[in-house]
Amino acid sequence: MKNVIRFIQGLVTGLITGSLIALLLAPEEGVKLRTKIINKYQEMSNQFKQAANQKKAEMEEEIQQYLKPK
Repeated sequence: MKNVIRFIQGLVTGLITGSLIALLLAPEEGVKLRTKIINKYQEMSNQFKQAANQKKAEMEEEIQQYLKPK
């Protein structure tokens, strides 16, 4: 399980880093670029939070199944 979590963390970090580098190298005005960076960060942050909440709910459900008396 730790390997999966580490992989996901690395993937998210790589995606964020790659996106920021791509935006920084794009030939645009500063205001537009900053706006894009902020929007992309918020979008990715929201996606990450949704994925984390979904995984948390799945894990809580799985734990409850193990705790049910048989």
